[in-house]
Amino acid sequence: MIGADRALLAAYVASFKPLGLVPILTPADLKAGDAITGLGAAILCRRADAFTELVAWEATATLPTLEVSLRAGLRFALCVDETLPDALGDRAAVLRFDEVTVECVSRTALRQSLRPDAPDSIVRFFANYPVKLDDDVMLLGHVFRARCTLRFDRRGGSNPLPGLQALAARGGLRLRPATGGALRHAEVLDLIAPVLRPVVFRPAFIEADPLTPDTFRTMNQMRPRTAARNFDPDREADLLTLAAWMERQVQRFA
Repeated sequence: MIGADRALLAAYVASFKPLGLVPILTPADLKAGDAITGLGAAILCRRADAFTELVAWEATATLPTLEVSLRAGLRFALCVDETLPDALGDRAAVLRFDEVTVECVSRTALRQSLRPDAPDSIVRFFANYPVKLDDDVMLLGHVFRARCTLRFDRRGGSNPLPGLQALAARGGLRLRPATGGALRHAEVLDLIAPVLRPVVFRPAFIEADPLTPDTFRTMNQMRPRTAARNFDPDREADLLTLAAWMERQVQRFA
């Protein structure tokens, strides 16, 4: 990945850090309990191959809207690698997630159903002694599915509408006015993904800091050392650890 593209990715990923969410940048069919590697979300292991009779449940959910660059949203949210019309190249957009559902697995169930032949990089998450985790691997605890919409203002500069219509047709996207009316008169437009897909995840576990109570004990403490702990999006230390992981992965993303 060249420098300009990596900067684009870094800015996009940064929008999700305060939420304790990791964006899924490709149209991968991910499920809670799967193990993936890196921001490319390459599937390391399906949940059925690492856990026995793991039960997941699904519920309706919401995700906040985010401000992103139109170019980043097109590429990483709508998964369309197309060149925007020059008049819109540096525009901001609002990224909205519609029809959101979340699939979850219990961390207790993960521990109890771990298969003896699960890959070593997954087994390490459950070790009750300090081991080095594979830095690329994440075990998915929550997977959010949604339909992505980018809303943006097309005013200013030359008329980008013909280029946008061609882009939408090539990418299989729906282009419509944000507030109704004729497309040619609309100033604010929506680019809408054709299908729902996994858009973000939260990890089941995060690497435990060796100086936290989860991993350090005195002679009077009986809690064992662990390599990882349950990820908690309300815990500042976990958000910082996840954000640092995303920063490392941006540098490795091809």
